[in-house]
Amino acid sequence: MKRSHPQSAETLEKLHVESPYPEIKTAWERGLSELKPSRAQLEKGLEIHGSVIAMDHFGFLPQIFTPELGKAWKALQAAQIGGRHYHFELGLIRREAAFYFPPALEEFLYALAASGLSGMIQTVAEGKSIDEDIKRMASFHGIQQKAFEDLAMVGSNKEILAVEQEEKFFFIPSVNGPPCPGHLADLRDELQWIHPWYNLGVRLMHLSYNRRNVIADGCYESANGGLSDLGKDLIHKLNEEGIIVDIPHTGNQSCLDACAASKKPVMATHSGRKKFHDHPRHKSDEVLKAIAGTDGLVGVVSLPSIMGRDGNLLTLLDAVEDLVGCIGANHVAMATDYSYLRNDPAGEFVHGHLPDIEFKPSWWGNTKPGSSPKPAKPSTEHFGGSLSWTNWPLFTVGLVMKGFSDRDIEKILGANFLRVFQANQPE
Repeated sequence: MKRSHPQSAETLEKLHVESPYPEIKTAWERGLSELKPSRAQLEKGLEIHGSVIAMDHFGFLPQIFTPELGKAWKALQAAQIGGRHYHFELGLIRREAAFYFPPALEEFLYALAASGLSGMIQTVAEGKSIDEDIKRMASFHGIQQKAFEDLAMVGSNKEILAVEQEEKFFFIPSVNGPPCPGHLADLRDELQWIHPWYNLGVRLMHLSYNRRNVIADGCYESANGGLSDLGKDLIHKLNEEGIIVDIPHTGNQSCLDACAASKKPVMATHSGRKKFHDHPRHKSDEVLKAIAGTDGLVGVVSLPSIMGRDGNLLTLLDAVEDLVGCIGANHVAMATDYSYLRNDPAGEFVHGHLPDIEFKPSWWGNTKPGSSPKPAKPSTEHFGGSLSWTNWPLFTVGLVMKGFSDRDIEKILGANFLRVFQANQPE
C-alpha cells in the first residue's frame, strides 16, 4: 500500500475501520471510545491531519515480526555470542526484517499509511560508540535503498517538500549523543566526527542521554552541573554544520546553558512540562521558556510512564494544552518515542529479550532505581490502545476537540518544525 498525500478524511477512517490488522482496528476503536468525538469533530480532525505536513517529532519506524526474524533470533541464541552483542545484532536484524518478507513489508507500509503522517524524526544511532553508531546508521541507509519507492531520508525542508510530491514517507536522522570520544587531547579530535555525521544524514543530536558525559549532565544525574566548555564548542560546531541541538534527556542547568550558547533554535524533541508531571525527563518552566526564547520547539512525549496521570490519549491532549499555555503554540510539537510494534502471535519474541540476561550493562543511559515516578495505574495505551502509533489521526481529532485553531494544529503537527529546521541550515 503506497502512502498518498493529501489523504481524505474518508480514506484515513477507512484505513482503520477496515484494517486487516487487528491491532490497528482495535486501537482505533479504543481511541474513539476515549475521545467520543462528534461526527463533525472527527471529520474535521481527519481532514486537517490528512492535508498538512504532519510528523512524529521523535519516534521509530514500524517493526514487524517475521518468520525469518524468528530464525535469525534463534540462530543468535545458539551462537552464544553474549548478551550485549546479542542485543545489538538483533536490533539491526529486526529493523530490516520487514524488507525481506513481502507480507511484513505490506504491513509496514499499511501502518505508515494509517498513521496519516508525512514523516518523522528517527533515532539512527545511540551515541555509545562510533563503531556501533556507524553500523546502526548503515542499516537505515540500507532500509532506504530497499524501500526507495516508499521511504526517503531527508535533510532539509526542500527535500521534505520534494518527497511529499512523490508521496513518500520521510525520516530525519537523529542521534542520542555526540560522537566525542572524550580523550580531551585535541579539540579537532573531539569534534572531527560531526561533519561525517552530517554527511551521513544526521540533523539532530542529543547533548547527553540521562547520564553525564564530557559535554553535559543528563537529566538523571544527582548533580545539576552545566554545560562544559567542550559542550559550548560542540554547540558552535552543530550550529555551523546544520545539526539541531536537542536536549530531551539533558539536565536542567545544561539545558539552560545550551540555550544560551546556541545561535540557532534548540529543541527538546520528546519531553514535557515538569509542572504537569514531575518526571526527570520533563523540563522546568525556566528551561521551557529558554527553549522558546531561541525560537525553538518542545515535543510533548506520549509515553504513558513519562506523561504521568492516567497515561492515555486524554492525558496527552491535556499535556499539549498545558504546554501551549506555558510557551505558546509556536513552540509546541508532539512525539511518541515509540512505534507500531507487533510481535509474533506466540509471544516468544518480546523486544529481543532473553530471560535472566542483562542487556545494557553499560552506564550509558541508565536511570537511577526509583527515580522515575510511575503513572497512577499501569498503562498499555501506547501499544494497541488509544495512544497506539497508528492512531495519530485521532491525536489531531483531539486537538480539534480542545478548541485549537486550524493554523495552530498545523503548527503543532509539523509547521513549527519546518521553521526550526530551516533556521538550523548550515552557515
